[in-house]
Amino acid sequence: MYNKIDKCRSCDNKKLIDIVNLGRQPLANALLNSVNDFKKEIKIPLKLTICKECKLIQLTHTVDPKILFKKYLWVTGTSQKVKTYRKFFFEKLKKYIKLQNNFICEIASNDGFFLEYVKNNNTAVGIDPAKNIAKTANLNGIKTHTDFFNLSTAKKIIKLYKKKPELVICRNVIPHIENIKSVMQGLREIISENGIGVIEFHNAKNIIKKNHYDYIYHEHIFYFTLTSINKVLRKYSLFGFDYFKSPISGGSYVILFKKKKSRQTLKFKKMINEESIQKLNSIKNWRKLNRICEKHKIKLNKMINKLKVNKNIAAYGASARSSTLINFLNQNNQSIKKVFDLNPLKKGLFTPGTHILIEKPIPKKINKFDVIFLLAWNFKDEIVKFLKKIKYRGKIIIPLPNIKLLNLKK
Repeated sequence: MYNKIDKCRSCDNKKLIDIVNLGRQPLANALLNSVNDFKKEIKIPLKLTICKECKLIQLTHTVDPKILFKKYLWVTGTSQKVKTYRKFFFEKLKKYIKLQNNFICEIASNDGFFLEYVKNNNTAVGIDPAKNIAKTANLNGIKTHTDFFNLSTAKKIIKLYKKKPELVICRNVIPHIENIKSVMQGLREIISENGIGVIEFHNAKNIIKKNHYDYIYHEHIFYFTLTSINKVLRKYSLFGFDYFKSPISGGSYVILFKKKKSRQTLKFKKMINEESIQKLNSIKNWRKLNRICEKHKIKLNKMINKLKVNKNIAAYGASARSSTLINFLNQNNQSIKKVFDLNPLKKGLFTPGTHILIEKPIPKKINKFDVIFLLAWNFKDEIVKFLKKIKYRGKIIIPLPNIKLLNLKK
């Protein structure tokens, strides 16, 4: 089911230095169907290490991807923030490619939400290993191939469509894939000679600088800075030339690259230089992370334990990030009675490790609670606006990046 690495997944160097230990945790998206499943859970060490040679940050343990992704419960288009971002994303790409009469391929296309935006004027094709999600995408008119992406898959797509895509999109997927060598070879193979590749990834700077440690879970094998992902691309003759920022996951980067060396934008070069000045790939800096996480845990638990004495606490957001945070805090269904989440696929299930029932965010149910623990803090503005709209009058715990307690008074 899982194994521990003994060398860097990218450069094969055996000198790995441990950074942070978040304990043994269940798989973040392995939601449970009933109380009968509670005792069947398997917990796996959740630790980060850094390669002494290439400075690539990665998990110490690898879980079989078939277990992680064959059935998936995350769907892209459930948030207004994501819907707004989709338009912004493609507007940025228009600077470099016309979004008409082109072959566009998205790797880990999920329910096809992003491809839907460009399907009318282009050949839009998705690749996703989750059979349930791919089925939904196909029913919605987005041609989606159920497969993991690698060199072999790239060749299959080229043979099937008898051409190579002018645009290949990889949103929040490259950090998930252990076999990074085959993935990079696949990208090199599948992109047309003058085509553009796009990789969106959570900015690892936010983990060390803004305490986004809840982003660490078993699906996320790699934790990239702009410098480190560009270094991996170059190793496979793929060349980053520009980037832009994304609001997804509390702060991400989108790197644009080609098969041919291109002039890097001033903004791109400036950020690479800034990361060097800030020593974002420094082993010494990353070794501070464990202490940072422990201090945050103590402070947040102190607040929760004080509130739960005479307050009813519910949570909002049954995301993978929420699983990491609650399990690290050692909180459970005794202190947090419910988790509200918009995703209909999660309704009636239980959170992994903490066994909290997930319910649809119905106003009258939410308003019964004195405190809402905002696990989906990266959608804070959207959710707080909703809570105000339904006239919620209670306290809201914002756990990250800085602990805050909001009070929605009458």
